[in-house]
Amino acid sequence: MGDFQFYGTWEDSLILIDQILKKGSFKLIVNTGYRNTNVIEINSSIDIPQELIATTRSAFLWSDKYSTHPIKFDIPSIHNERIINQLESGPLISIHFPDNFEEEGRKAIGRGDIYSTPYFINPYTQNQYSPPEALKKSFGELKRMIQKHMEKRFWQPYKNSTISKYASQVKPVWIGKNAFELLKTGGYYLKVGNDFWFTYSDLLTSK
Repeated sequence: MGDFQFYGTWEDSLILIDQILKKGSFKLIVNTGYRNTNVIEINSSIDIPQELIATTRSAFLWSDKYSTHPIKFDIPSIHNERIINQLESGPLISIHFPDNFEEEGRKAIGRGDIYSTPYFINPYTQNQYSPPEALKKSFGELKRMIQKHMEKRFWQPYKNSTISKYASQVKPVWIGKNAFELLKTGGYYLKVGNDFWFTYSDLLTSK
């Protein structure tokens, strides 16, 4: 249904988690391998299992506004680990939290995203159904909330490109405020996509 990407440090991620939970309409379900069917839920920013979240950096957003089915797990692996089946649960919105990292000798700002599958599966009938309107609305509100706490800049994949119109498009990029300050120091890079490395001076302030 939707995918929105943004960039930040772990400090930015903690701020984001706090803002999500303060809305009162979401609870975070940690996306990790489970030994049993008791999921790890986060309902308050004072109860964040930081080490676990920092390791997985992935969770699902459950809400009484759009989640009508219980959490469904896939068949356990040979190591007796179960993972949450996003298609048959909830429905749910997935979120991946950014963190800074090092790659190829560069200090880099990590990427996060919120994502919802284009369809879900009723766990009882196995029929497909479209994301409910309440989920679409919540996704839009979540996206706007994230943008509110970030700096907006622009990047251009291939400047003066003759390859295609798409390749020369200027695209927006959303950066957490802590990450943005690190970029300004000149010691950090922003890795956009799989191949593009940007410094603070490479980013455009407008189209």
